[in-house]
Amino acid sequence: MFFLNLHTHHPEMRSNVLAVRNFSPKQFLVNRSVGPDSDDAPALVSMGIHPWNADEMVHAELATMASLLQDKQVAAVGEIGLDRCCDVDFERQQMVFLAQLKMAACVGLPVIVHCVKAWDELLAMVRQVDNCPSLIVHGFRGKPELANQLMKWGFFLSFGTKFNEDTLRQIPLSSLFLETDDDADADIVSLYRRVAEIKDVPLETLQDAMMRNAHLLGFCR
Repeated sequence: MFFLNLHTHHPEMRSNVLAVRNFSPKQFLVNRSVGPDSDDAPALVSMGIHPWNADEMVHAELATMASLLQDKQVAAVGEIGLDRCCDVDFERQQMVFLAQLKMAACVGLPVIVHCVKAWDELLAMVRQVDNCPSLIVHGFRGKPELANQLMKWGFFLSFGTKFNEDTLRQIPLSSLFLETDDDADADIVSLYRRVAEIKDVPLETLQDAMMRNAHLLGFCR
């Protein structure tokens, strides 16, 4: 049984780990040209324009992204979102986020969300999208109250190596994912063991739940 790593920026060579590796559209073009037999070729890809990168030249990359989303390696759109703590114009962030949400809805892909201090705006934008895709907040560290609000809206929550243990304890396995994000030293298998202990469930039960969630959202198409 696989250990699913919902969101990582690093290659994963272990055969028992199914990693969803994050790329920008430009990065994916370069990676795809290497070919599937390369040591650096991931099994699954999430592709998107991060709010930190939503600069004045973003329109060209949005067009590139739209042409790449049918690639079979692409399992999700992301990470995309809103970030009040970066220097990029917030209105431009909103425009880029909404455009990518609509792309994901058109192709039926789940979305990996980055959100910093912009939850109300995030929810408002999600309501603007017809047939909104499944949404997963990555690297979730919030309190139980925020988690409950997001789950009422149908969000899934992905936990990395830093998290609120009270929140993790109350999250049902059916709404949960695990990830290592950009931490090159993090080990997804160790994280699974830690989370299984905190939630007092067998490791195999946790693995099975994560894969069920992935299939439900269409990661493994």
